[in-house]
Amino acid sequence: MNKVFNYSYKSSRALIIGINDYRDATNLDYAVNDALAVKNMLIDKLNFDQDQVVYLENKEATRQRILQAYLGFAEICNDDDRIVIFFAGHGHTRAGNRKETGFLVPHDAKMDDLSTLISWDELTRSADLISAKHILFVIDACYGGVALSRSLAGSYRFVKDVASRFSRQVLTAGKADEVVADSGGPRPGHSIFTGHLLDALDGNAMAEDGVLTANRVMAYVYDKVATDTHSAQTPHHGHYDGDGDLIFDAPFLHEDSSEEKEGSDLMFKTPSSEPRKDIIAVQDYIETLKELLSEDRFKIRLFDFINSEIRLCLENLEALGYSSNAEDVTAEDFQIRVKGYEDACERIIKVVCVLGYWASASHLNLIDRILHRISERDFDSSGKIIWINLNYYPLTLICYAGGISALASRNYEALKRFLLADTHKRHHADQTEKVIYTITQANLELERATGFKLLPGYGKFYAPRSEYLFKSIQPHVEDAISVGRFYEQFFDEFEIYYAYSYADIWQQEGGEFWGAPGRFAWKEKNRSDGPLRKIYADASIHGTNWPPINAGIFTTKERFEEIHQGYLELIDKLNWY
Repeated sequence: MNKVFNYSYKSSRALIIGINDYRDATNLDYAVNDALAVKNMLIDKLNFDQDQVVYLENKEATRQRILQAYLGFAEICNDDDRIVIFFAGHGHTRAGNRKETGFLVPHDAKMDDLSTLISWDELTRSADLISAKHILFVIDACYGGVALSRSLAGSYRFVKDVASRFSRQVLTAGKADEVVADSGGPRPGHSIFTGHLLDALDGNAMAEDGVLTANRVMAYVYDKVATDTHSAQTPHHGHYDGDGDLIFDAPFLHEDSSEEKEGSDLMFKTPSSEPRKDIIAVQDYIETLKELLSEDRFKIRLFDFINSEIRLCLENLEALGYSSNAEDVTAEDFQIRVKGYEDACERIIKVVCVLGYWASASHLNLIDRILHRISERDFDSSGKIIWINLNYYPLTLICYAGGISALASRNYEALKRFLLADTHKRHHADQTEKVIYTITQANLELERATGFKLLPGYGKFYAPRSEYLFKSIQPHVEDAISVGRFYEQFFDEFEIYYAYSYADIWQQEGGEFWGAPGRFAWKEKNRSDGPLRKIYADASIHGTNWPPINAGIFTTKERFEEIHQGYLELIDKLNWY
């Protein structure tokens, strides 16, 4: 479909069908309730014109009347219309020689006569006669024979762009071998599927910027129905044609298009639902990544692999649904969120371990890409300080894991990326700052709000975040690169480079000399052979050829010595015993 459409809608139309009473099939209890509620939702909540909504229930919903109303859209629709087709009733599936065929069962159907049913293929073929740019089929029935594709979850799109693209989208309550629950949903008197659909349309699936798309509704319903304790069905959803998205609501639908400003389009992220098929099994992906890093001929596959892992991480983080506006801040809530972020980032943490250890010059841009994409994810920028800044915890995990692994192979070029890569500036997405600055500022705010002292057993530590990360990151590093007992050395070294790099930046910007003291600071204060002195000794041996200077972590030997001396003085002032 190469036709160019406007992003706004000229008319909003619907065909709503609900059948409780059948001539030749078992009756249902709530299909009419479901259809009526969807009709009212479209009209009362989503600004569909009542005169453009056709409603058929029970005896009215014959095969002839349904097809007459449906094909009638071919005569009256404009290119820039949106149409919602909703059916609540029985579905039927018949296996053929090559594939299954799905059918809707109208009121007057004879179950032993396929010609009295309405086949899915008949609906899709006839849709080609309807000029409306967007048609969404929502079928509260289970049946097969529906081949669909999905947008790549986690990809960014402009809302007006997808609104101006052709699409034919489908959401069904379940697949051929599943039984649809006619009751027991989140709304009394409605099926599980339609109950969650109504919740989605009522705002539960709406993005924070006021955008409610068919893709968001479908992903929400999939997640809720598939995990509902009363459900034995798994919705099926996606596109069977086009790549646009029906927009239920968005700010631009309520604005005068003549007053549109240049660059005013909103960017949104395509939602995630069921796991993507291109995700490699957990036990294989580390070895797969190592193989892809081994030869330059794999560079395209390697790029695709990294992109896939980034999207999976972003999907997992988005699925957590953590709000920065949660009223209460309890130790239990903090612990739940910390573990949630760690689980969501588990794979990408292992990926950066492998990259940190093995990356050559041609792979460093992949580290930059990971940090850049994770830093640009959307989350609440207002609310409780502790929750806002805990949103940066995934970035901390990635930098620590990658940096520790880089030190394990003395890969200082990779280490520099995990310290000094440019990422999106906090609260200013159109600007950049060094990743070390981003995570240090966030961690400072966390510490001021008690932060990791809320975790059980960590309130007694001078550096609770450092102590916690020391334990939580170790299994990932060990699984990916197996450093054994040397892990503690590499962890402390990373935190020293972390502290020195931040102190360097902060002092150059006019701040008082400071860098986050980790668990290494206690060791330095209480031992004659502390980790700072070991690093200084190594630097002294190599002089101007010291690898961290060659990699650009420090500009000169003199600047490193200045930072080192400043940090020794800072540690002396700590009241740590």
